[in-house]
Amino acid sequence: PAVVLVHGSGPRARDETVGANAPFRDLAAGLAAKGVAVQRYDKRSKVAPFSFVGRAFTVDDEVIEDVLAAIEFLRAEPRIDPVRIVVVGHSLGGMLAPRIATRDAQLAGIVLMAGATRKSLPDMITSQLDYLATLPGADSATISAHRRAVEAPLRQVRRLTPADAAN
Repeated sequence: PAVVLVHGSGPRARDETVGANAPFRDLAAGLAAKGVAVQRYDKRSKVAPFSFVGRAFTVDDEVIEDVLAAIEFLRAEPRIDPVRIVVVGHSLGGMLAPRIATRDAQLAGIVLMAGATRKSLPDMITSQLDYLATLPGADSATISAHRRAVEAPLRQVRRLTPADAAN
């Protein structure tokens, strides 16, 4: 069996390190100890961030194409059972896991870890900023700057309708 780990938002390395925590490294070690192969990779936005500058891009460009390539890489490996591949998505990866599964019907399953299943993405971003502001030692100036930076894009996202998907 094999697992492909799918990162959250932002430019993330294969361990999805945040501070002293490296959850993907820990998951990979635990799964490998149980005989499960784990495919981790550095996100395209981490390895080649300037490739996104000055052009429109989607989650297909930043995430999904690489996940599908990782799945195909595993299927080509003789030691991997091609019908026992699972996608495990964290945060944004969790939100995208169902979309990935629709693009690859041969997946054995998907796992959502902290995917935004109850709130919209704009509401989740707002909630995360609110939470960060409550932490001891929070840099309120930086958090306020982030809040100002995302206000207009979040308003645009909230105005989207299903009809906008065709554009």
